[in-house]
Amino acid sequence: MKNKGTYQKGLSSEEQVSALYQQRHKAVLKHHRYKTPYGEIDLILETDDKIYFVEVKMRRTTTQAALSLRPAQQMRLAQAILHFSADYPALQTKVFQFDVALVDANTHIEVIENVILNSDGHTL
Repeated sequence: MKNKGTYQKGLSSEEQVSALYQQRHKAVLKHHRYKTPYGEIDLILETDDKIYFVEVKMRRTTTQAALSLRPAQQMRLAQAILHFSADYPALQTKVFQFDVALVDANTHIEVIENVILNSDGHTL
């Protein structure tokens, strides 16, 4: 179990990233920490034509945050997105976009948009 400080920092980072998407894309937060049998999706936000699935990684530097997204986790995220799609078939008419938000110790946010996951869950 993560310590309470790390947990709170994670929540704060997710809230900051959610606010960024709400401001930048006029997106509405639909799910926070959406749980599936395959794992959890940190943020799911919606606009008129798009669903954003956002994995938030917080580390001391954005480089460390980027390196913390391992292939096994990428595979679980791809499966979790498919599970969400099955749970909400009416939303399948929208564009699905998977982004990774990297947050450093100074709360600087760097977003890698439209990360493509192949059928094995690995980035292309």
